[in-house]
Amino acid sequence: MPGGGLNIAYEAVDRHAQGPLAQKTAIRWLSKSGGVEEISFADLKNLTAKFANVLRALGVGPGDRVFALAGRVPELYVAALGTLKNRSVYCPLFSAFGPQPIQKRMAIGAGRLLITTPAHY
Repeated sequence: MPGGGLNIAYEAVDRHAQGPLAQKTAIRWLSKSGGVEEISFADLKNLTAKFANVLRALGVGPGDRVFALAGRVPELYVAALGTLKNRSVYCPLFSAFGPQPIQKRMAIGAGRLLITTPAHY
């Protein structure tokens, strides 16, 4: 798309999901309990598109900052790529920061949305 810029989510996922790599593993996640979850490029494309649609339904648009506070679970990567697909700004947070530093970072960064897990909330 001329003049549209570069979308890293397209480059990292969607272009592979449209070709011979569609069913290849894009993410392999090993849980602490020993379980394995694999997500193909095609599945990752669909999951990130759904997440981008959720962001749009919530009124989050291009340039809005979306903060994420979660462990390294597949949903974190879906959220990151879905946020980028929505042309929003993905801002990772870490639980080691503590509640006040997280709140301050979100305020300074004009955060529009916080994505987190029940354990981190």
